[in-house]
Amino acid sequence: MLKKIFFIFSISTISLLNAQRDTLYNVGAPITKTVCIDSVCKELRCDHGLDIHTFEIYNGDGIGVSSKTGRTQGYYLGTVGIQLTLFTEENHLWKNGKFSLFMLNNHGGTPSASNVGDLQVFDNMEAPSVKKFNYYEGKTIDFRNFFYTFFYEHTFKNFRLLAGQYDINYDMANSNTGFNFINSSFGASPAITVNVPSFSTYPFTSLTLRGEYNKGKFYYRSSVSEGTGGDQFVNLHGNSYNFQDHEGVMLMNEAEIRNVVGDVWKSSIKLGLWNHTGRIFFDRTDTTGSTKIKGNNGLYLIADKVLFFEKQDSAQGLSGYFVADWAPGKQNFFNYNIGGGLSYCGLIKKRPEDRISLGAFFPMVNQELVKKQGYANTEIEAELNYNIKMNAFINLQPCIQYIYQPGAQRNVYNPIAFLVRLTIRNGLFN
Repeated sequence: MLKKIFFIFSISTISLLNAQRDTLYNVGAPITKTVCIDSVCKELRCDHGLDIHTFEIYNGDGIGVSSKTGRTQGYYLGTVGIQLTLFTEENHLWKNGKFSLFMLNNHGGTPSASNVGDLQVFDNMEAPSVKKFNYYEGKTIDFRNFFYTFFYEHTFKNFRLLAGQYDINYDMANSNTGFNFINSSFGASPAITVNVPSFSTYPFTSLTLRGEYNKGKFYYRSSVSEGTGGDQFVNLHGNSYNFQDHEGVMLMNEAEIRNVVGDVWKSSIKLGLWNHTGRIFFDRTDTTGSTKIKGNNGLYLIADKVLFFEKQDSAQGLSGYFVADWAPGKQNFFNYNIGGGLSYCGLIKKRPEDRISLGAFFPMVNQELVKKQGYANTEIEAELNYNIKMNAFINLQPCIQYIYQPGAQRNVYNPIAFLVRLTIRNGLFN
């Protein structure tokens, strides 16, 4: 019988307060003693043989969104997951191989889609939920069960190769500091997610082939993904594949210089280029919406750095990052984007593992849309959150966000969103 399979099952719930790819990846302060540095996953092989992944995957959010009438609209979003990971060498198969299967259930409301209308999506847990579960006397909650990722990865001397259904945002176009935020833009830039509906990330991933080369401080990653991961209507459960010529493929390339001393991550700078070959885009400046454009591309720069460490604890200190994007062409809603944020771990002496984060994103709308269709120049979203580490397993994260010109619409109400996120980590199985 296969042994040393890491099985995770965790449920997050939170009471609804009037107050949901990456995020799904908020890492906060590390909870392991020794870490293998990676932008998303800090990995430890324990003495008792379990393979522990410490990134957060189970969350619940209580949300309140202010309205022009003075009333507050309440929402609840939650995620439940199961992940199976098998290392081939530890199961007497072959060396340097890993199989992974990750299944998710997301449930609850869709505040951005149904109420706020912001394109950046202020809660990174939000996803289409189309099935209904009757939980009490005719009361229902929407949910979706789906295969999120399943893949095989093989490690060579300086090279890693992965094949399967995958969230490419795990590896590319992300920031170590950015994972401390709840707004979707801090996980993946709106200049990609808004412009490219087929970007293989939460909640609709697609088949991907990814390679990564590493030599010292230098990393180079390249991937090719299926042209579209579908949506809740054609790929509800994440197991439907329909290859068509017009869908093309999504190509991503990223170079990174990363500075790590021992087990302490200090800084990185990333330069990335993405290109989509499909005929799935439309000329957004054409009001008829009928003119198709083949292909799309963009460029991004991400600078991420620990600005200083506190003397008494290298895990404490201030980090910051900056993102700049360029996505030319009439097929893109946002042609430019800048954003970033700051995150401080251990600001309060008696709370050394708590983290406070502040940041904002400023994507710039295609000027043809501004001139001809009356859009505003930008949609700005700003966030302040405080991540409270209750114990080794549970985090509580209150958050407030200001959304300016949602949907890049002029003369609209600019809401404030109040969130409380409860996260139960897989440390319960440590």
